[in-house]
Amino acid sequence: MYLFQRIYQSRHFVLIPIISTLFIQCQSNSISCKDIKNGKFQFYSKRSGERYLVIRQDTLQKELNINTGDTSYWKVKWLSDCTFSATYLSGGPEKTEEEKDFLTRHQTVVQILKITPTYYIVEGSLDSINSDMSIVDTIWIKGK
Repeated sequence: MYLFQRIYQSRHFVLIPIISTLFIQCQSNSISCKDIKNGKFQFYSKRSGERYLVIRQDTLQKELNINTGDTSYWKVKWLSDCTFSATYLSGGPEKTEEEKDFLTRHQTVVQILKITPTYYIVEGSLDSINSDMSIVDTIWIKGK
């Protein structure tokens, strides 16, 4: 019985460093909303099938339509760590005057729902996060 207790106790001694290492690794891989205020991201539109490269630098966002080369610029205002509004500034020669007028009269509100090291999930809508017409989608993290 004494030998069994010693082996059992030594097993715990070995497990403690292993568990501690795993915990530290999990903590170092965690990502927060603050980590995606700047960076490159990719978005695939479910409606149109088009792909976009998004380059965000805190308060400015550039959206490049990878399929057409069309580029638009947006002013970003962070409402909280995980929520921001985007206001259309310029660009988008592919957009009609009617589309541009609509975009300048409204803002897109985006709430980040979940973040992983490779993607984040957002809910976005016009003018308010509580809109009946919100869309949930995935944004892929491409790097800084």
